[in-house]
Amino acid sequence: MGVSQWFTSDLSEALRNLVEAKNAFIHLNDEESQMKTLMFTACVYRSMGDYDQSYLDLQRCIEFFHKSKNTTWEALSLLSLAMTCEQIGDYKGMRRYNQQIVKLVTEPELQWMVGRALDGIGTIYLN
Repeated sequence: MGVSQWFTSDLSEALRNLVEAKNAFIHLNDEESQMKTLMFTACVYRSMGDYDQSYLDLQRCIEFFHKSKNTTWEALSLLSLAMTCEQIGDYKGMRRYNQQIVKLVTEPELQWMVGRALDGIGTIYLN
């Protein structure tokens, strides 16, 4: 299963994905694995409508992955945070995080994130 499939708005699917994500990283007992799990937990919080917790957790993930220079997971965290901002109507924040993704992601296999970010930026102008 690709990471992009873990982004969802369906609660039951989000909970199943959280279990799958935790199982994928449970054998790794290090800070990076904990932050990856936290990112997916934040997605579930967003699906349940707990936007504050989602926002705070994703900020922690972005900081960690930025410091560790893990651009893939930093971009995933930014994408999820942009989605949280969209849910709460913070279009300025959504645009800022999507722009960071466009600047950050250079790997060809991650271009789907750039497409999603550009779509999010375009949505702002249509609203």
